[in-house]
Amino acid sequence: MSEKHVNIALVTYNRLDLTKICLEALFAKTRGRFTANIIDNGSSDGTGEYLESVAAHESRARVTFLGANRGLTVARNQAWDAQAADYYAVMDNDIRVHDPDWLLKLTTFLDRNPEVGMASYHLANWSHRYEEMTLPSGDRFVDSDLCNGGCAMIRRREFESFGFWNEDYGKYGLEDMDYCLRLTLKGLRVGYLNLRSREVEHLGYDEEFWDDERETQKIAVVKRQYQGGRMYNINRFLFGQGVRPLYVMRKYLPQQPRDGVVKFKINPAYLPISKLQSDFAQQVGFSADENNTYLDLSKYKGSAD
Repeated sequence: MSEKHVNIALVTYNRLDLTKICLEALFAKTRGRFTANIIDNGSSDGTGEYLESVAAHESRARVTFLGANRGLTVARNQAWDAQAADYYAVMDNDIRVHDPDWLLKLTTFLDRNPEVGMASYHLANWSHRYEEMTLPSGDRFVDSDLCNGGCAMIRRREFESFGFWNEDYGKYGLEDMDYCLRLTLKGLRVGYLNLRSREVEHLGYDEEFWDDERETQKIAVVKRQYQGGRMYNINRFLFGQGVRPLYVMRKYLPQQPRDGVVKFKINPAYLPISKLQSDFAQQVGFSADENNTYLDLSKYKGSAD
């Protein structure tokens, strides 16, 4: 029987120094059968030329160039849509592999624990719930509300049941929270193999590589009224009430590449979902504090009215 295959979505947008560290370690150290589907979001710092050289010499690399910065989610979906696989993984381009078995540990864990929908390595001390536990298989697991999307994996069955990363949130958003929400609404667990990951390292938060401008842009997008917490809470309600299906299709569809560059247009099948969100947003109120956005449902008529 042939070894199972992993489709790794890896998105690049400038930060050439980090991309080099990431890809060199990924291809040099990782054991197992995988393809790195690398999607470049219109880099302007020499990343494109570097990726072309990688693809020319590395059979496990496939590179696609987008015409502009479409954001993390659209690019990840392009990578997952490009190639069927037994597992679907995401890796940020500021991750450095240390353990050659990092990929095998994730696939083995998911095979042994069908109650887990998404597994990851713990990369940042975000303010969400953690609960260390022993699963029925005997494996240790850190159950959480959120599985960090910097280096995470799902099985083919989850991809077939829940679909793509939600493209409602703009270039940098709450897509990992959204995917975890959909999984947990179906009774699946999400979380980490451990809380002290030595398998991979997240370099982007190190002082040497910290980018104030980029992080400020990310925060600004997340706080936008109709893309950040407000949109997440709209979707959370619609998913939770069964008004919107847990399977998420692509909002933007790729067009036939021209001169090797992929561009996108709105998916006509997504328009009813956008209308549903708009109609719902007009019926409810919103409030916010420093960290959260809240819905006021007192005037909501409900989908059955």
